[in-house]
Amino acid sequence: PADESECRQMLYTGFTHEGPTAVRYPRTAGAGVRIRAEMQPLPIGRAELRRRGRDVAVLAFGTLLGEALAAGERLDATVVNMRFVKPLDRTMVRELAATHRLLVTLEDNVVAGGAGSAVTELLNADNRQVPVVNLGLPDAFVEHGSRSELLSECGLDAPGISRAVEQQLRQMRALNPHPDALQDRLLAGVSRTFALTIPQLPPSLRHVVSNAYLLCRIVDTVEDEPALNPLQKRAFCSRFARVVSDGVSAADLAADLAPMLSERTIPAEHQLIREMPAVLEITRSFSQRQQRAIARCIRIMASGMAEFQANAGTRGLASLSSMDRYCYVVAGVVGEMLTDLFCDHSPTIEPNRDGLQRLAVSFGQGLQMTNILKDVWEDRSRGACWLPRDLFAERGLDLSDLGAWPYQPAFEEGLGDLVGVALGHLKNALEYTLLIPPEERGIRSFCLWAVGMAVLTLRRLNVHRDFRAGSQVKISRRAVKLTVATLRLNAANDRMLRTLFYLASQGLPKPPALERGELASPAAPPEYRKQA
Repeated sequence: PADESECRQMLYTGFTHEGPTAVRYPRTAGAGVRIRAEMQPLPIGRAELRRRGRDVAVLAFGTLLGEALAAGERLDATVVNMRFVKPLDRTMVRELAATHRLLVTLEDNVVAGGAGSAVTELLNADNRQVPVVNLGLPDAFVEHGSRSELLSECGLDAPGISRAVEQQLRQMRALNPHPDALQDRLLAGVSRTFALTIPQLPPSLRHVVSNAYLLCRIVDTVEDEPALNPLQKRAFCSRFARVVSDGVSAADLAADLAPMLSERTIPAEHQLIREMPAVLEITRSFSQRQQRAIARCIRIMASGMAEFQANAGTRGLASLSSMDRYCYVVAGVVGEMLTDLFCDHSPTIEPNRDGLQRLAVSFGQGLQMTNILKDVWEDRSRGACWLPRDLFAERGLDLSDLGAWPYQPAFEEGLGDLVGVALGHLKNALEYTLLIPPEERGIRSFCLWAVGMAVLTLRRLNVHRDFRAGSQVKISRRAVKLTVATLRLNAANDRMLRTLFYLASQGLPKPPALERGELASPAAPPEYRKQA
């Protein structure tokens, strides 16, 4: 118990509980709180939130709650009265780990094998990578003295707690001295592909594009979270768009969103949501032009994805034009944003802005369609399908029945057509890349590697049209290394790059537009052009 009033309630709880209980309380005088007259059992295994702060959460076990609250005021930290060591409030611990950068456990007990150890074991079992500081009595002889003197000597009074937390925060900042360190760590966790391609960009541009990708991934995390209903997704996306464009604080949004993410969301995305305020702090260090380009992308993506998710289902999208529109709000708008950022970065690219923008949407759509085709079965397991149902209906297949039979020729034929459409967009993506001057080798490599890996994925999809999991058509590490080496060697040679694309696309279905020698690149839907 934290105080004498809570001690009475705990004793009563133990008395009414059908089973053995143990209540640990000190021999010292109480804190002098008002005693609650009525006796009421406490919910067993349930902690009590006493102060809402940010970044740091102090989990106080027992009579050190008062010291924790005093330290919490100084640190602006969240403070929780844990009440129970066993059963531990696992839900509360997980929520705090999801919404704070640092957890501090506090107990007037030996640290080794204590309550703090139970918290650490839980987090390790969940693979939650949040730093934890365990404060308690040392595993050593403690001299005689008054309670206040011994707490001070062991660093368990409010000043001692504050010093320990501030020291840990300094160490954390020292481990991540530059914003790129944070972004690189987050990027590596959420995307293997972009963790490979973004570092090819010039350092100053890499910094901005990494940040923009992480912001887009936050929207994607919200939209893919199965524990959120469509209204909640729309609300969170709308709030996030305001955070990015209007400078609203990200801390409250992160605190509200993080506890609602389920275990279906990967740990790296949990971490990204926790670090949202730090990521936005980096965004606000960019130039006004860069911030406007990023904010426009997030605004369109957040509103568009929320609309599509609200109507998602296994029936698929109505038509190929609906698929075009979906790909625009998910990826085409990213192509437009990247074009703005590239032109802002390089005076040698700026003269080609109009040509790049004509192909930017197609660039994004080629990459996104490849992902849609590769992930069709995983999306279906989440109750979504982004394929155009009219294309399959022409072959007598209702996408709602997809997977009902082990062999469906109609699906494989439709898949082949979509592979051809995606290939057409990737051809546009290559032409987009060739508009970037050869001296901008890093930007060219960033684009080329993404296009090259997408074409290889289409080749595997075409050969294995009967696949039933994305892992079956995933390209090997050896293929990635070979592609990277080849493109690196020929990054400045436009003729060789076109030849390599031609060779890699042999055997793949050709879309009608390509058969006529045309390149039809989609434009932004009319309702989004006004937001440019």
